Amino acid sequence: MLNRTRIAMVSGTGIARRALVFAVLASLAAVSVPASAGHPARPDLGAQTRRFVEQYKVSPERDARDMANLRRVLSPAFFRALDAAFREDRETSAQDPSAKPPHADFTFICSDGSMDGYAISSVRHVSSSSVDVIVSFYDLYRGETYRWKDRYRWIRTPAGWRLDDIECEIDRPNGRYSMRKAIDHG
Repeated sequence: MLNRTRIAMVSGTGIARRALVFAVLASLAAVSVPASAGHPARPDLGAQTRRFVEQYKVSPERDARDMANLRRVLSPAFFRALDAAFREDRETSAQDPSAKPPHADFTFICSDGSMDGYAISSVRHVSSSSVDVIVSFYDLYRGETYRWKDRYRWIRTPAGWRLDDIECEIDRPNGRYSMRKAIDHG
């Protein structure tokens, strides 16, 4: 057995065959890289949604740092809508400090801003440039458990995957609404 192994390892045809197989596999890998070079691999958008919910489960701070972070996560259209809504809130407060700004209670969770837990229910690849992540939330209130699902829509942009919208309460036939459209002024 030892002799046969040594002969196969030393044999020129065995080494040449392995080298040829390696070269073919390497060339196939090289050919497939340019096809996806313009579109980097899709990240784990379920995990990315989880990080987003954890970071923004309460109302965003609306300061320059938070807005800069949101600009890196949200699609340009969603960010513009959010920025315009927050600007409207600042203008309302400047005109009448006792008035409640229209978006004062804004959160990225489709409820009154409270929830006791959530889970990523599913990740659905709608197309090569769009992914829906369904998040199931629950809230315990006065002995009752309230449940709802929100759809976080991620789209591929030239800058990478960005959150484009959140559809609220998707398990209710008539209760669905687009968060981005609800705050969009443009």
